[in-house]
Amino acid sequence: MNGVKERRRQPIYDSYEFSAGTVSAGTTISFFTTPKSATKPLNLTNLTVAGQIPYNMAWILGLRFYIFTLNATAPTLGDVNQILHNCTISWKKEDRTLLEVPAFMIPAGMGLVPFADASASAFSTANNGTPIKSNYFEILRWEKFEKRDRLQLDAQVQSAMTIANNTYITVILESVIDLKYY
Repeated sequence: MNGVKERRRQPIYDSYEFSAGTVSAGTTISFFTTPKSATKPLNLTNLTVAGQIPYNMAWILGLRFYIFTLNATAPTLGDVNQILHNCTISWKKEDRTLLEVPAFMIPAGMGLVPFADASASAFSTANNGTPIKSNYFEILRWEKFEKRDRLQLDAQVQSAMTIANNTYITVILESVIDLKYY
């Protein structure tokens, strides 16, 4: 750790909003393309430059895939089911494929999310994986990303789906960063 003064766990994350309505098969959602701004605040991304990690260097340990809304209307279980089962994830570094899987294989591993039942008069809870810190899609060999490396992560909609409420999906890259102080 030459020159490294601090090593810490720091997730790198980005979000996308599915608007209520029909999403066509073949739609590609590209994450890590829009940095933090007035219209995309820190609760939706910590990206500072499009397509690059916001740190000089990070070791990516694994991924999480979290689904939520930003209003009082909870995501429906049907919306979550459609997103998880109709989307595939492709993660690349400099056009080299690191992972390609259906979205349901990447757990959220965080928080209980209330889902509205069909009548929206009651709520139940469900998760994409057990809500514990250690539950994420772990990659076997940590992937080193430097600030200059191009980070690409896409969700591809395989089958058309109809989303009932505006629903966000956040991809979280579990990572460890080394901080240097000069």
